[in-house]
Amino acid sequence: MLKFKKLSILFVLMLAINTFFSSFVFAENTDKKSIVALGDSITYGWNLQDRSQAFPYLIGTDEYTVLKNISAPGWKTTDLLAGMSTAENMDAIKNADLITLDIGNNDLLSLPEVKVILDQLKANPPVLPTQDQINAATAALMNAISKLPANLGAVITTVKNVNPDAPIILYNLYNPFGTNAGPLHDLGEKVIPAVNSQVINPLAQTFGAHVANAYSAFDGRQAELILPGDIHPNTAGHQVLAGLANDILKTLAPQDFDITLTPSTTEPAEKVTVTVSTTANEVASMKWLPGEKTTADFEGTGTEIKNNQFEVTENGKYTVYVMDRNEREKVKIIDINNIKQAPAPDFSLDLTASPTEETEGPVTIKVSTTAEEVLEMKWLAGEKTVDDFANDGTNITDNQFDVTENGKYTVYVLDGRGVQKVKVIEITNIKSNSDDPSNGNPGDDGTNNPGDNPGDTGNDNSTDNPGNGGSDNQTDTSGDNGSDHPASDSADKSSKSPASATDNSLPDTATSMYNYAALGLALLLAGIVAMKVQQVRRKRENI
Repeated sequence: MLKFKKLSILFVLMLAINTFFSSFVFAENTDKKSIVALGDSITYGWNLQDRSQAFPYLIGTDEYTVLKNISAPGWKTTDLLAGMSTAENMDAIKNADLITLDIGNNDLLSLPEVKVILDQLKANPPVLPTQDQINAATAALMNAISKLPANLGAVITTVKNVNPDAPIILYNLYNPFGTNAGPLHDLGEKVIPAVNSQVINPLAQTFGAHVANAYSAFDGRQAELILPGDIHPNTAGHQVLAGLANDILKTLAPQDFDITLTPSTTEPAEKVTVTVSTTANEVASMKWLPGEKTTADFEGTGTEIKNNQFEVTENGKYTVYVMDRNEREKVKIIDINNIKQAPAPDFSLDLTASPTEETEGPVTIKVSTTAEEVLEMKWLAGEKTVDDFANDGTNITDNQFDVTENGKYTVYVLDGRGVQKVKVIEITNIKSNSDDPSNGNPGDDGTNNPGDNPGDTGNDNSTDNPGNGGSDNQTDTSGDNGSDHPASDSADKSSKSPASATDNSLPDTATSMYNYAALGLALLLAGIVAMKVQQVRRKRENI
């Protein structure tokens, strides 16, 4: 019982370790792309000391790993078609990132007429074929070639139906017989090039497969790349086969590409056709947008380019976007500046002021324009030009603004088509401070002002008192030494009212200066009275 428990614990431990390492290997493999290899004894690695030296395991070792090697010695195209049809193999093909296919050799070498010759060569000592045997083998091989396209095509069709995205590397046939093989080399040269040109190349073109040219790689190097007395590659031969696939993979890897944009003309024109050319192997998308854009700007937008051309009718920068089949994206910008522009429609600009009669201000200047779209509307004091508004000006809201001083004012408008215009208006109806009656007597003609010399007798009007020598106003007192009363003067004698000779009130035209003079006189009299009162008090105190 104890022994059973120990075995159970050991089994569980081994299962856990196995699960751990299986998960580790799986995780490691998922970091690389997968290869499914389809073929015959060459793909299988026949006669190699280690099958891991077969060419599928040497392809893209940094990026790829073999997920499944579906091959066997002696397989013909019909055998491969049956062998790959299992659920397990179909699942592997479906999940492959790359398919290699090297089949068809046994379709030819298994022919009885050819097999007789091969057996004779393996004999000890080897027996060379007769001319009749070679002729019979040649006829049989040519007949087999006619059947090969259908069988090999069925294999490729099955792969494409299961996995249409994985690229296929299709190996053509090499001549296993070197020049020292004499008649066999000649036989191979009659058959092998015919198979490659009549079967392999057309099928590759039909299905979009990539041909690995094993024929050229082995031609003249059979002694170096093929096992002695055999038709299978040695380790060096498998390395050559893997190298052919690696070269193809370099062309399949995402490669940078160029975009060239060519305008139909550089002379002035109403429209320009831009032609797009690119070195991308296969274009998945080609679009354009106005302006200077990045690849991110084309996500979900852009105008599709048909026939590699598009037309523009306005000057400016245009960006072309190209994405290749590997989803590599690139943009190119072209600047079009030779399109003749139609003159921008003019617009009117009118300014009106309110009110128009004399006012103490402010005056509202209203702006009206026929511009369809107003981008800017500003004003400046003074007579200005468009250039003055480049970095200056007060924005106008509600199409009007107020001013409080007379002068010229300029309004600037920029419309949606880039047309700029200015208009000047002059405001003259705002009353200035100099018109205020408090700044002077509007009726004074400059002859006698309230502050004139009291002794002036040359400008008195005819209403003066005749008893004072013609120099004094009749309202003067006898003790004023002939000085004029401030309210007696007038700008014009003829404008003097007859009643003014006896009227002691100030005229209606008197200004505040008369009031100030009267107030000063009153204060002076009050001071004199106060001084007299003080003198009387002192005399009484002395008595």
